[in-house]
Amino acid sequence: TMKTKIITAYTENFSEISDLSYSGIKRYGERYNISTERFLLSTAIDRPPSWYKIELVLQEFKKGYDCVMWVDADTMVVNFDHDFFSILNDTHHIFLSEDTNGINLGVVVWKNTPEVVEILNKIWSMKEFINHTWWEQGAFRNLYDSNWKDIKNIVQFIPQNILNAYDYGSYGLPPHPEGEINPKSFIAHFPGWNKDSNHIRIRLMKKYINTDHCNQHIVETQFLKEISTPSDINEHMLTLQKYAKECDHITEMGVRWVVSTYAFSTSKPKTLISIDIIDPRKPHNEIGNQWNQGGKRLEDIV
Repeated sequence: TMKTKIITAYTENFSEISDLSYSGIKRYGERYNISTERFLLSTAIDRPPSWYKIELVLQEFKKGYDCVMWVDADTMVVNFDHDFFSILNDTHHIFLSEDTNGINLGVVVWKNTPEVVEILNKIWSMKEFINHTWWEQGAFRNLYDSNWKDIKNIVQFIPQNILNAYDYGSYGLPPHPEGEINPKSFIAHFPGWNKDSNHIRIRLMKKYINTDHCNQHIVETQFLKEISTPSDINEHMLTLQKYAKECDHITEMGVRWVVSTYAFSTSKPKTLISIDIIDPRKPHNEIGNQWNQGGKRLEDIV
């Protein structure tokens, strides 16, 4: 198994955007047992912030990670069911996408190989690109276009609408199906077009926050908690889930303090009806009270 990590970074003026982004990245990592980390860049940096993805990826390689996915602060997971490892193959070392302007390094998967380490170090050394319009992306494009050290042999292009999807219409651009956000998109990207566009990006990101998957993550986390919490049902939770996965419709009679319900809901039936003469959301029930405090209703989730 490849030791994998997803990383991102931000500056103080990007904190709200980064918060929206990283909350989903962290949930995705927890769901698939992939390490994640977010870095706050110092105000003392001597290059445009985008350059520091190069240093940070190299830093993670030195920590022993076999594969590092970089995501810009203005990206977000929009499909929590997407298998990260489906992007990879044994032949290529760098996995990225192109937008209508060409290669985009907003979302890139880098394997820890000698070739990739050499490429990253070469990019960092290309000081003539420090203030280029495309910064480190311009340096990478230069290497790719010139096929430096046969770089083209190790780069795999992933469809933009999977790895680095845009909402082109919100930028006033014509439709671009190959790059548009769609139900199968894994990562969406909301790049800025000027220094004052943050509020527009925040609005767009909030539009695409996947509340269904957020709620499903809450349910799955609670399911794991209930399995490990001694009760008269915890040892049967996996069995209940196993049989529930064979059903499209489940009617549960007797909810009590909401335990077995999590086994049923994580099986994702088309319909789940839970019945009890006592409302589990009443304050006398500890778990129900937690839902009340969190502003969530069980029926909203299952």
